[in-house]
Amino acid sequence: MGTVLNSDGYNSFADLAAFRDRDFFVDKTGFIAEVSARICTGRRLLTVSLPRRFGKTVMAHMLLAYYSRAYRGIRVFDGLGIADTESYARHLNQYDVIYIDMNSISARYRSYRKKIRKAEGVVSLTDFLEYSVIRDLRRQDSFAPCLAENGIGNTGLPEALQALRRDLGVRFIFIMDEWDRYTGNTGTIPGCSRISPPCCRICSIPQRGWTVLPWLI
Repeated sequence: MGTVLNSDGYNSFADLAAFRDRDFFVDKTGFIAEVSARICTGRRLLTVSLPRRFGKTVMAHMLLAYYSRAYRGIRVFDGLGIADTESYARHLNQYDVIYIDMNSISARYRSYRKKIRKAEGVVSLTDFLEYSVIRDLRRQDSFAPCLAENGIGNTGLPEALQALRRDLGVRFIFIMDEWDRYTGNTGTIPGCSRISPPCCRICSIPQRGWTVLPWLI
């Protein structure tokens, strides 16, 4: 699995779910059903805006663990409320999820800038974000030929996603965490003016939190 596509790295919710039988565990998995009801509807864009330390990242990790193919067979949600809903099995680990943590992307970009040899065309934070996603997409045997046929380079994420949607019928769920840290008062990540949906619709909402896009234009 990749670093942003179907990421299977540390997941704070999966760790907490291991303590589901303890008194301090609060089951908020009912929120998943609300998100699932938005998939492929006009309400598919969801922004969660809460103060710091309200558990936004834990809930983002919860959605990642539920929707992503990377968690297939791990049984994170056994015994939790979402497991009793009608839509549970229909959506469980059925999607390719692009999970973008802007803190992590920024840290990797700072390391990247110190390298002598850099990827062609990757000169800004936004370029590096696109490059990170496209690199993971290209590592998938089922996606690589399509990207090559459409001339996708190191950047051009909207074009890459649109090609996969058009040629292969692939849909993604996007989860972006901490993106607001880089938007400031403008509501825009520096350098993102060229990005077409879905990315620009994420960047144009100047709120604190994370965004879920269970769709692909």
